[in-house]
Amino acid sequence: MIKPRPPLPRLRVPRRPRPWVPPRRPWRNAVTVCIAAIATGLVKGDKKDKEIPVIVGASDRMVSALDIGYERPQSKISRITPFIVALSAGNDAVQAEVLSRTESHFQTELANNPRWFPVEEVADKYSQNLVTYLREAIERTILEPVGLNWDTYMSSHPDRHPLWFEERRKEVFEDYPPSTETIVAGVDESGAHIFEVNRDGLVVRRDRAAFATIGSGYRHAESQFMFEGHSPSKSYPDTLFLTYVAKRRAEVAPGVGKDTDLFTISLRGGYVELQEELDTFKKVYDSILRKGEEERAELKLKILDTMEKTQELRKAKYTKLWEEKIRKWTDSGKLEDSPFFQPPKNTPTK
Repeated sequence: MIKPRPPLPRLRVPRRPRPWVPPRRPWRNAVTVCIAAIATGLVKGDKKDKEIPVIVGASDRMVSALDIGYERPQSKISRITPFIVALSAGNDAVQAEVLSRTESHFQTELANNPRWFPVEEVADKYSQNLVTYLREAIERTILEPVGLNWDTYMSSHPDRHPLWFEERRKEVFEDYPPSTETIVAGVDESGAHIFEVNRDGLVVRRDRAAFATIGSGYRHAESQFMFEGHSPSKSYPDTLFLTYVAKRRAEVAPGVGKDTDLFTISLRGGYVELQEELDTFKKVYDSILRKGEEERAELKLKILDTMEKTQELRKAKYTKLWEEKIRKWTDSGKLEDSPFFQPPKNTPTK
């Protein structure tokens, strides 16, 4: 008796592990645009005009709180000293706390020891306050509930500090990220300076580029400066109008407000808001846009007219060629001269 063949074992192909996907979080849209640029102004002297460095800046009034962005009737330009300002973007609650600490520090310094504050010193102080705020938030949220602080934790886990800090910060700010960007710009005894501070407190000097942009519309604004080839030697009037145009260009980005604050900082006048110039620039820019639309409409009509003429010429050319072929075939009466004749293909010989 033939025994039945045992069934083949079923091959089980292991499933491909699925990649870990973090839980969905409400997207925090970046808003606003802030711009600062360095220019060269002229001051009348006894014999000839003297060049002085000038800071030109612009900002909208959009602010963000968690996942909500709104436009308020209040400027976002924070005056740290009479010659140095901070332009803020990102989470408004974090920025308000850090800027408040920075302003209080320098107000106390001005009252006790009036002096010229370097722009770099203000940027560094803001960075320190931002890092301190982040450390306090982690300590208050993670360590204090279990009876620890930074000193006690560092004494027990000194080797895990960098990685642990990064992991804890992501846990604390996962639902409430301190996505902040800040421009610190002003003039001091050494000239005009622009510094950019990112969300981690890193301070970057922008003096060589002579401009800085932050916010959701930063690419639109910086492309305008790059297109114009901006440099620190650019004249003050040109830079002033360029800054306004860059802000208006950035309004096409999501989250950028329509209201505009325009200002300048110089050694002669300090911080000055430009409201009259802003109204003039708005009229000039709107007229340029209208003129550009009219010119584009005229150019479009010219292009359509040229295309129609080209098609007519092409049609006339092919009509003439066709008539010549018909006439040649009619005169000769040969099949080869017919425009419909297709010669047979040559068959290969074996």
